[in-house]
Amino acid sequence: MVIELTSVNRINVEYIDLEVSRDGAYFESIEDVYFDSPNNYSEEIIKFEVSIKDIKKILGDPKVGKPYYFRMRINDLDGAFDYSSVISIMIGNEEYVNLYSNPIKDNINIISSKETVLKVYNQMGICVRKLMVRSGENIIDLSYLSKGIYILRSKEGLINKIVKQ
Repeated sequence: MVIELTSVNRINVEYIDLEVSRDGAYFESIEDVYFDSPNNYSEEIIKFEVSIKDIKKILGDPKVGKPYYFRMRINDLDGAFDYSSVISIMIGNEEYVNLYSNPIKDNINIISSKETVLKVYNQMGICVRKLMVRSGENIIDLSYLSKGIYILRSKEGLINKIVKQ
C-alpha cells in the first residue's frame, strides 16, 4: 500500500514521521523521512510505502474491514512539531476517503475509492451536511461552514477530521 501525503510550505523541517492508529486517538510511528536541506522552502509529495507487515509489527494483526488512521508528525529543527490531518484507510477492502487542503477556507478536495455518501458532523455530533462524492477526485464547497472542527464520516465507517478556518 502506498500512502501519498503532501507537505506544504515545509521550511526548517528536519523530518516527517508517518504514524498509524487503530482508534484515531493513540498513534505509533511507522516510518520517518529525513530531508537533505531542511532550511529550504519546499512543497512536495511524500510517498510512504507501508505494508500490512509494517502495520502488523506495530499494531498486531490488522483487522480486515476496519479503518486504520494515519497522520504525519512534522518535526522541526528546533524540536517543535505539528501534526497533519488524519486520514483513514480500510485494510483489505482498499476503500479510502482522503482529504487535502486541510485546514480549509472554502473548498476541500476529497479523493474516494468509490462513490459514497459522506456526512459532516459538528463538534456537538450533529450532522450538518450530507455529501455525495463520486469515485476519484471531488472538489466540495464548504464555504458555508463556520470556523471550527468537523468530522467527515463515510457510510463505510471511514472518519476524517476537517478544520475550517
